Amino acid sequence: MAQRTESAAKYLGPLIAKRQEHMYSNDENDKPVDFLQWAMDEGNETSVEKLTRRIIALNLALLHTSTTTFVQALYHLAENPAYSRLLREEVTAVVRTDGWTKDAISKMVRIDSFLKETQRLDGFSVVPIKRKTMKNITLSDGTFIPKGTYVAVPSHAIHNDSELYENPDTFDPFRFVELRSKDEDNTRYQMVSVNPESLGFGLGTPAW
Repeated sequence: MAQRTESAAKYLGPLIAKRQEHMYSNDENDKPVDFLQWAMDEGNETSVEKLTRRIIALNLALLHTSTTTFVQALYHLAENPAYSRLLREEVTAVVRTDGWTKDAISKMVRIDSFLKETQRLDGFSVVPIKRKTMKNITLSDGTFIPKGTYVAVPSHAIHNDSELYENPDTFDPFRFVELRSKDEDNTRYQMVSVNPESLGFGLGTPAW
């Protein structure tokens, strides 16, 4: 990891240094809108090494999950072009009032739902959660799993379970917009949220 960080820092270092020179600019519109800038604005990681490690970790997680989801989302848009207008209208309205910010993105509920539904129906893996038991485990129902056993969670089956999702085989782009409106805890239905019914990013403390 140290060698990879050192190699990546050769490219990111000059960019980070240049941005640090302009960190205190009064013109918010002059700031780049990307993950690196957001991380620098948070101020938790300020050194080139730490910021480089953060970018590497993000790339590792994004290459498989987000890339696959966006490609599948484009397929759904090509198949259902009428949705493009509704999504574009939402983005235009939100950006007009909030600009291109993290807060603005959180208000794009149609976009979020479209991507989450894509992830539900076209997940990048049938069993994304795989673990090896490091000790003997007895589950609450009495099932015994010996040390060294490999276990996996069948997310595809869960995401297509009719007891959890109405018409699970149908692509419903605004499924999670409707679910948000019916639940006080609407963050549960955001794309990045994980729970036993939505396993696109795993579950528990190791979730991506």
